[in-house]
Amino acid sequence: MDHQLTAGLVERLKDTIPDAAQRIEACLSEHETFQDMFENYEECALGLERWRAAPERNKERIEEYVQLLQELENEISQFLRGRS
Repeated sequence: MDHQLTAGLVERLKDTIPDAAQRIEACLSEHETFQDMFENYEECALGLERWRAAPERNKERIEEYVQLLQELENEISQFLRGRS
C-alpha cells in the first residue's frame, strides 16, 4: 500500500467521513471487495502520475485517468459511509 496515496485520499475524504483513516485501515483488513477497490484506486493514481510525467503528455489519456480516479474515490467514499 502506498502511504502517500492513502494520505491523499484520507485528506480528501476527511471532510465528509469522520475517522476516514481508521475506517480505511479497518476495511482494508476486513473486506476483500474494499481491498480490490483500493488497489484499483492506487493503480489508477500511479498511472495518472506516469501520464502527467510522460515526455509527450496525452491530454485525453490524462483526462480519462482523472475521471476514473474520481469514480473510484466516489466508490470508496460510498463504501466507507455504508460502514458507519
